[in-house]
Amino acid sequence: MPLTVARALPDLPVLSKARVVSGTGVLDRTIRWTHIIDHPDEVPWVQEGHLLRSTAFSLMLHPEEQAGLIHSQNDKHLAGMMVNIGRTMLEILHG
Repeated sequence: MPLTVARALPDLPVLSKARVVSGTGVLDRTIRWTHIIDHPDEVPWVQEGHLLRSTAFSLMLHPEEQAGLIHSQNDKHLAGMMVNIGRTMLEILHG
């Protein structure tokens, strides 16, 4: 059985504090690889099935780019994107 975000959230202790803020309809996408991304210029390199992790450091100075970054990644059919909230980004804009 492939690992999906829906399975990973309750099964992996490291994700115990994770909260889904958007994309609840695609939590069944298979995680094929994990990748760290902290700059919008890296988007062309990510592929379908990647689960991305980010501190969103580059977005700290350009929050207006956040929505575009998230939409461009969704168009690639990623497994998901995890953003570390706290140090560089206090919230995720969604809607």
